[in-house]
Amino acid sequence: MVGQRVSRLHRLSGSRLLRPTSLCSGQEFMMMALWDAGPVRQSELTKMLDLDPSTVALMLRRLEQSGHVTRERDPHDRRVLLVEASAESYALRPHVAKAWGQLKEQTLKGLDEAEREEFARILSKVERNLAQRPDTR
Repeated sequence: MVGQRVSRLHRLSGSRLLRPTSLCSGQEFMMMALWDAGPVRQSELTKMLDLDPSTVALMLRRLEQSGHVTRERDPHDRRVLLVEASAESYALRPHVAKAWGQLKEQTLKGLDEAEREEFARILSKVERNLAQRPDTR
């Protein structure tokens, strides 16, 4: 199926562009969320990214080991751990933005403005379809 191949190639291209940042594919989404949100509970991050809690826990562990993320007790509720992008990780932010800009240009290369608008319109429809939770009864 063409969609599977496009998805795979997009992911591979993104991974190549992110390689200089030391972030693995998918980690940039978590870092972008943390850079924008500031300190958050892990459960909030899970909801923000719409990921499985075990996936978020594993990603956070790896990001913490690499020095990109810190976890601290919430000063207002010592039972709660807050996750935050480390100060050092902010140096990666412009590189991630540049990689995503390059990926966008690579993806849309050769499409004129009308084609880009039509492509965005169709992808929005696909996104809405995929965002609907299927009835799995």
